[in-house]
Formats: sequence, C-alpha cells, structure tokens
Amino acid sequence: NIHTKDECKSIGNVCVLPNGQVELELTENQCIEKGECSVKCNGQGCTSSNDQNGVCIHPTFNQKQCKGFGAQWFEGVCWYPQIKSYSRCLSRNLKWETCESLTQDKCLACQMGQNNCPLVSNSILKCYIDRWRTCNNENECKTNGKCEETINVNRIQSGQRKIEQSMWVNK
Repeated sequence: NIHTKDECKSIGNVCVLPNGQVELELTENQCIEKGECSVKCNGQGCTSSNDQNGVCIHPTFNQKQCKGFGAQWFEGVCWYPQIKSYSRCLSRNLKWETCESLTQDKCLACQMGQNNCPLVSNSILKCYIDRWRTCNNENECKTNGKCEETINVNRIQSGQRKIEQSMWVNK
C-alpha cells in the first residue's frame, strides 16, 4: 500500500489499461501493446463465458496452503480472484490461465463438459468456442471488428469499430 507522496513517486511509470486497471513494472512499449479492441473480430476463438481475461492461480497449493495465503479454494483450484492482471500474477510467481491459450480441441472439451478439459478452464473460466475472437492488433480491430446494430424508429444505426488504446502515465 502507498501512504505518502514520496512512496507514490518512487513507483515510477504506471500503465493505465482501457478498463481502468493499473499495472506496474511495464515499459512504455509493453503498455501500448496492452491496448485492446472494444469489439471482437470475426473468426472462432476460445473465450470465457464469465467474461474474464484470465485467472491467477497457484498450481501446486492444496486447500490448506491456499487458505493460508489469502486465496480462495474453488473446486480444487487455489485461485487469487483479486489479482486480475497477467503481470501482477507473474510478479508473485503465480500462474496466469486463459481460455485463449487452449487449443480448439481442449476448448471444445470444456464446452462439452468433458473430463479432459483443464480444471481452471472448466471451473472458473468456463471456456467455450465463440464465433467471435479477440482481435490480434489495432489494424485488424479497425477493419474486421464486429458491428453492433440497433434498430431505432425504423432506422438501423451501425455501431462504431474502435480500438481503445492504453494510456502511458508518467510519474
């Protein structure tokens, strides 16, 4: 926790992501790469039905060890729900799990509730194959983003495709 102005200044640069989350210990280029598209792109991808980017776990802790470290034991997994970023998870020597890291076969196994679905992917993330996937870069986002359409008094208004850039905040 930060209690004084000097402690705050000693942190150095921070990265503020599009969702408002703050990440420390990133270079400016790493921060810019964290930009994300506000829509999904066309094409199959494995995604979380819980709308989670990923989860932070300890892969070897048992239930007793997990409770001792402030985490939650959930269906056989030692999970850190308060840690919501990849970099923060790794900085604590923990493991970051995502649906996007699964192969299509593993993702389908999760969607079908099969035993060969990785535990975290099934119990916490609830992974499934979606017809929309995360866009790979800003250009793809701008050219292939999903358009939302709404009907308003017999007129169709198409939603805008846009990229939400990360902001680099200096101390």
